[in-house]
Amino acid sequence: MTPTGAPASLSGPGYTVAGMEQPGELVGRALVVVVDDRTAHG
Repeated sequence: MTPTGAPASLSGPGYTVAGMEQPGELVGRALVVVVDDRTAHG
């Protein structure tokens, strides 16, 4: 029962999922803004 073992396992997959979800959302929002901006300007 090592305190470093449990957090390490949780930090690995958990961090990857959260890290992949957050940037994806940001990229999606940025893309919508860019497309909207282009449409507004023609």
